[in-house]
Amino acid sequence: MTNKKALYTHVSEIDHEKYWIMCPVCNGKTRVQIYKNTILMNFPLFCPKCKFVHIIDVKELKITIKSARR
Repeated sequence: MTNKKALYTHVSEIDHEKYWIMCPVCNGKTRVQIYKNTILMNFPLFCPKCKFVHIIDVKELKITIKSARR
């Protein structure tokens, strides 16, 4: 049986700060939040303000845009 106290201690040590992904075209806030350790590959990011869909990669809060379409 696992020790629940040790498990909760481990979870509390993780950085829980969230960051909004901003649209690369209009700089509007999207509906997606990520953590510092989030990794996304070929993620379809939709911006509700400019109606663009961007295919992006995210690693260590660095966003790479692969393509964009309306």
